[in-house]
Amino acid sequence: KMKSLSTVTNLFSREKSQKKLNYQKLFNILAVFNFAFLIAISASFLLAEPSKSEAETNSTVSARAGSSVYYASISNDDTVSIPVTPTASQAEYTASNNITFSNTCTAGSYVYISTSSSNNSLTRTGSDTGTKTINAVTGSGLTDNTWGFKASGNAFTQVPVSSSPVVLYSSSTAETNKTIGVTYGVKVDNTLPSGTYSNDVVYTVVVDNRCLQYTLSFVDEDDTTKLYPDISVNYGDNVNLNNYTPTKSGYTFAGWTNGSSTYTGNTNPNPTNDMMVTLKAKWTDNCELSSNCRTVKDATYSGLAELVIKDGQKVLALSGPTNGTSYVSLPALSNVNIANGFTVEAKVAWTKYGAWSRILDINNGTSDNIVIGAYPPGDSIGVSVRNGADVVIQDTSFGNGSIELNVTNVWKIVLRRKTSSVYTVDVYKDNLLIGTKDYTTTVNNVSTYQNVWIGRSAWNYDGNFNGYIHYVKMTLADGTEVIDVDFNKA
Repeated sequence: KMKSLSTVTNLFSREKSQKKLNYQKLFNILAVFNFAFLIAISASFLLAEPSKSEAETNSTVSARAGSSVYYASISNDDTVSIPVTPTASQAEYTASNNITFSNTCTAGSYVYISTSSSNNSLTRTGSDTGTKTINAVTGSGLTDNTWGFKASGNAFTQVPVSSSPVVLYSSSTAETNKTIGVTYGVKVDNTLPSGTYSNDVVYTVVVDNRCLQYTLSFVDEDDTTKLYPDISVNYGDNVNLNNYTPTKSGYTFAGWTNGSSTYTGNTNPNPTNDMMVTLKAKWTDNCELSSNCRTVKDATYSGLAELVIKDGQKVLALSGPTNGTSYVSLPALSNVNIANGFTVEAKVAWTKYGAWSRILDINNGTSDNIVIGAYPPGDSIGVSVRNGADVVIQDTSFGNGSIELNVTNVWKIVLRRKTSSVYTVDVYKDNLLIGTKDYTTTVNNVSTYQNVWIGRSAWNYDGNFNGYIHYVKMTLADGTEVIDVDFNKA
């Protein structure tokens, strides 16, 4: 008589919403399964008459599930028949089962195979005492009274148990209607009792993790400094960006941008469903929020003043034979409280020495001046403050010889009030204190400064600034910014 081994495929049917929930649970329990299509295959060892056709009617079972963004679908022939003619000497008998699947995950997917339990033998039921199992092959290639599978022309190997699924196929890109051929084989002789031998085989399709969740990064405006650790977000979910609110001195946080859109509050920052999203912090200069603070947007360029690219950034280039031939002017300043002190910071490079060549001169002509510049012969920093025409603070020897031509440095001049009548001037070069001096004097507030000049002096006989200016900032003792001119933002 002829025996037949057939595999009958049955689908565990679920509604889509239930399916999705189930796959998420599988992902939480078994890290290897992001989501799974569980398809039961019953392999039966049947008696059949030699004249009867061994081919069963083939139908197709399929399933589809995934996130709202990426999904995979799978189908396979519902019946596989393996005609077996028992003989005293063992022989291999095979039949193929085609799996067809599609995957929209551009990062790829995996198809796994296993049994549905901890048993991977074909077993039969019955009250007799005869053999009731066909064991899974333990090596490579079928041996006596064993069964297994192979794909892509490989030798037969065992279908592993549910806790140890193996990869049947893998890809690194999206695929449509990909067909995988799986061949099942059995090697038996006529000593095996007749009956039905079966087990359940599970095909599982798994998309790459990057298609289940995307990575969200938070960086500063330089595109590299991480402000918060990366997080993983389910596609379509909102992120409460109120929990990600960085701070920066002198700026107000204005939201997160991906370059084209700005996101704030509880929102979906990934409407285009990318696998990696980087949000960059947006900042509003506090100076721009004040009516009494001047930025580069307020700048008027005069004479030979021009913007050029230096070291990859826009900078102000000033040149000219005499004072006033190249400079930048800003609108008048009102109610500037300098009585308690101030800080001026500037990043500059001189290309030519000039006596009292100004970085900054705030004035009402030749009175009420705040002067920061180079002192004769031009290689030391000079600081001068006037109440009206009276010089109340002045020193011309801070950091003698510290100005180097064609070298960019950051200079910071701090006027601080120590007591009601004592002030201190500290001068820093690249954050290194190079000079300090106390003054017993009085510094008065000025209601209005009519002129705010970068690179020009109120005295025509002073030297012209020749060189490059990256930025100039002035902050009062209480933290109020009155000047924040960054030429790279022009």
